[in-house]
Amino acid sequence: MASSKLVVDYFSHLASQEFWKHAPVHTILPRDASGKPGSPYPAGQVPHVVSAINICRAMLTHRPVWKAFETLAVRYSQVRTHSWPKQGSSPLTVDQVTYIFLAKILTTFPIVFVDYGLENPDAKGFHTRRPWNGTFEPGYQQISINGKRTDHMSTAFGKASQTNNHHPFQAFLFMTANTLLHELGHVFVTYLTKGQSASPPQVNALTEGVQGGEGEAGLALESLIFGGTIAYFQEPVSGTPDDQCGTAFLKKPSGAWHRILPKTIHDVASMREYRFE
Repeated sequence: MASSKLVVDYFSHLASQEFWKHAPVHTILPRDASGKPGSPYPAGQVPHVVSAINICRAMLTHRPVWKAFETLAVRYSQVRTHSWPKQGSSPLTVDQVTYIFLAKILTTFPIVFVDYGLENPDAKGFHTRRPWNGTFEPGYQQISINGKRTDHMSTAFGKASQTNNHHPFQAFLFMTANTLLHELGHVFVTYLTKGQSASPPQVNALTEGVQGGEGEAGLALESLIFGGTIAYFQEPVSGTPDDQCGTAFLKKPSGAWHRILPKTIHDVASMREYRFE
């Protein structure tokens, strides 16, 4: 499937201009263990979440990433049971829905809740789907990320200045940015369905079995972009401290596991490269 010249030119321009360095509209709020939004998130920790958002935004301007969103749209268009986005009375093309969605996300990022109700460290984030009509506004959609893990990221940043070991902090940046990207796969389904439907079974990752006929747009997006899905494991012998994110691996469709190298994590955290092979 070929993208229109307009779409190609648009995202090529964004990448060349390093668009992600220009601050988008974004809101970051804490949510306590009871699920209630709290006071504004501590100012000293906000830059780390913003950095992860900007790494995620930088990923969106790379061809393999927006092509992956196009593929998700194709899969959904083949099985959709709800309305498809329109311009006037005419349904939009696949590349048009991708263009509009990503352009909106690059300008206004969904609300990010730093959620302290996520007690399991493996629960990295989730998207709260909100129905919409009229004009899709990303700022009304929500992505939650693990509050305790976000605190660990800030702690790792503080330790990096003392030890000159930046890898633990970069590992958290890598994990958080990819969590946000994963959740944008679900936000995309919210856009395509006007918030009326979850991911259909056909929108799933080739590396994961679909249980109960459910789809998983976030894992599908990871698989399309990176050639597999990302998981984190504890060290089997020495153990991994609770305040570290573990070792990142890529699960291939074949079932093979490949460790994501520290250099790759450094390059992604530095907004240099997004290929995990």
